[in-house]
Amino acid sequence: MRIGAILLTTLVMGCATGPKLPITQPIVSFVPASAERHHRFDRPDLVEIRTIQRDGVRWSEIGGASCTMTANGLSQTFEPPVLVKVPLYYGRTRSLFVQCRATINGRSRVSGTTVDPTNLSEPDDEGFIIGVGSDGPSVGGVISIRNRNKDRFDYQHRINITFAP
Repeated sequence: MRIGAILLTTLVMGCATGPKLPITQPIVSFVPASAERHHRFDRPDLVEIRTIQRDGVRWSEIGGASCTMTANGLSQTFEPPVLVKVPLYYGRTRSLFVQCRATINGRSRVSGTTVDPTNLSEPDDEGFIIGVGSDGPSVGGVISIRNRNKDRFDYQHRINITFAP
């Protein structure tokens, strides 16, 4: 048990980093001008994007990367750390793709991630139930009357783009 505690302490200390880099630039908007006039537009949301350099269990935040966010044929370029205003729509909010390029130790690196929105609406209550009980076979069904066009979505509030060796 003591060896496990020592290993966990070493791992946590090895992962420790310095303070986060400050966000010094204005908020970058990824919300198209036509979004607020769209009948399915819900609201804008802020997503924090940071770039991380990982070396084994040690990691640190880096600046100076050039990143591009794309979705729905739109594209926006920025330099992390940054706050990006993204659109959320009722019924269907698209995934975001973020790709960053950085020079680390004299080598050019590329890393990226796809960020899927989370559906905040109630889970599905659809399907059929078939069972056999002491009174014989029974059949039941549950049908949802939920309007999926009114589903609400949200993105995770921080996206870390990790550069590993």
